[in-house]
Amino acid sequence: MLAEGLANVYYPDRNRTVGDTFLRYGLDLASRAGGNMFREYWPILLKKMSHTSGPAAN
Repeated sequence: MLAEGLANVYYPDRNRTVGDTFLRYGLDLASRAGGNMFREYWPILLKKMSHTSGPAAN
């Protein structure tokens, strides 16, 4: 949250509102959570998507 408050220095005056700061903070938090979940579960999803059946029995 402190980083987003500090980032307000780089935004124009009209984008330095409390609502915009909380919006950026929420988007940052959600993207980090999504990225962490993707990293955690990617091997499982990849294994399920590339799952091939065993040798065919004749």
